Amino acid sequence: MTIIQLTMGKQDKIVALIRRYGGEIHLSLLESSYKEVYGVDVGVPLNTTLHDWIKSFGSIRMKPSKNGGFIAFDFGFSAVQEENILTLIRKFGGEISLSGLGCHYKESYGISMQYPTGRLRNWVETFDSIGTRMKRNSKELVVFENPSRLQQLGINKERVSDDVELESNGTAYLSMVGEATGEHQFHCAGVVEKLMSYVGGRFRPIIVHQDSLSLLDILPMQWSDALVQLGMEQVSDISLDTGRRPYCWHKYQRKYLCEDSSHKVEDRDVQEIVSNLQAFGEDNRAGIDGQLHRISCIRNNSSCVIGLTIRVGRHVEGNADMIRDLLEDSGKSILLLGEPGSGKTTIVRDVTKILSQKGNVFIVDTSNEIAGDGNIPHSCVGDARRMMVKSLPNQADTMIECVQNHTPSVMVIDEIGRKREVEAAQTSKNRGVRMIASAHGDLRSLVKNKDIRGLIGGLETVTLGDTEAKELQKKTGSKTLQKQLTTRAMAPIFDTIIELKRGRLNEWHLIPDTAKAVDDILLGEKYNIQKRMRCMTSGKIFVECIQN
Repeated sequence: MTIIQLTMGKQDKIVALIRRYGGEIHLSLLESSYKEVYGVDVGVPLNTTLHDWIKSFGSIRMKPSKNGGFIAFDFGFSAVQEENILTLIRKFGGEISLSGLGCHYKESYGISMQYPTGRLRNWVETFDSIGTRMKRNSKELVVFENPSRLQQLGINKERVSDDVELESNGTAYLSMVGEATGEHQFHCAGVVEKLMSYVGGRFRPIIVHQDSLSLLDILPMQWSDALVQLGMEQVSDISLDTGRRPYCWHKYQRKYLCEDSSHKVEDRDVQEIVSNLQAFGEDNRAGIDGQLHRISCIRNNSSCVIGLTIRVGRHVEGNADMIRDLLEDSGKSILLLGEPGSGKTTIVRDVTKILSQKGNVFIVDTSNEIAGDGNIPHSCVGDARRMMVKSLPNQADTMIECVQNHTPSVMVIDEIGRKREVEAAQTSKNRGVRMIASAHGDLRSLVKNKDIRGLIGGLETVTLGDTEAKELQKKTGSKTLQKQLTTRAMAPIFDTIIELKRGRLNEWHLIPDTAKAVDDILLGEKYNIQKRMRCMTSGKIFVECIQN
């Protein structure tokens, strides 16, 4: 074991120890607590002090103690909660009472806040983006978004302070979900350093672009005004059905676009909106020329449009910085997995733009989902070229046509969901094309999906000999001798998988080795994951090694 691996293993244990003590521990107690929990001395490297050694860890920070000395606290874990609290503050109009913060946090996120022992106020005040103050004409203490505090600390919102370089020393640490293998922890160690090198040495906040005006212009004024008042930046979908109240999904909650419950969507409202769109395709989807918004229609038995679902399209600049290391130096094919609304398409757009700077990137664009409506691809995909797909059944044929006619180095597909598309993806990969695509679900559900599990190598059943069966029994610890075994049939089309969850747009679960992960699942074991998280305010990225 190298010195670097040894240090990383100790960092993992120290972070787990800090969490055990509520998120922070006085430096004077760290060595004795470490020995008490792990049964061995912490073993500070030669030619350094405990303070300087602990301070060098990216996921641990130091702060002075009121009683003298220093306190070590878990920085990476708190950073995710900082983003969540900031979102809550914005949700409640810019401030929220400190006494009610815990209740609102649990109500919104389904889990309790976890902060170091001591006063909640002291913990909140360690965040760069949040401040505390007394409410006017009241003794109630509130927390609020405090951009002026960032300026006082010399931090520009468009860039991160110099101390972000501490993260480059490695941010791999144990998760409460499970313990990752030592090899995987070591691999995580240099991830943040690599990411920083590709983005100019500093992380930056993402920038969300959406053309709300083009969408608001096609809606009745009353509904547009309601959307503006709610805040379009948090609206994901707008639902309009003839004879029912119009509403939208705002922060994953239904919000009606009129206070009067008797106000209903009329047929003329629907037809007026449809008249401002491109023609609906065979998949009942349409768009607005030059925009990323998607409008899907619901028809009656006479093929008349009686309802519309309007998905707000966005381009998030800097979104793919979370996986910049994979895009720049691996050449691996990447599959994004997640439920509808988890951000797959938004990520694919920024990935496409980055890859188009160096290669011949082609988008096979069903329903113009990735590059927007109209003949000219949206600027968010950079220099990538686009092949439109007339209807969903033609997607596989268009993929093959793309490979045969246009010699792409990278092919981007928004969604693969049918067996023919899996076969087309395999053909394209066999011809040396790097594949970027998305699909619904997660890795474990994909293993069970007969139609598209070819994306991860497919499955086959093999019969083992007596000796092999006994070796497998010994390895797995099973009580029964199993002579038939389900295994991966071939190499996966996609080398790396990213799992996404709705409502967690800044938390991605990266599975770096698809083949090994599938093999582990088939053996009933956990597989390694890099949990990559981003602070929305500063753009800082944190990497945590876990198992699922």
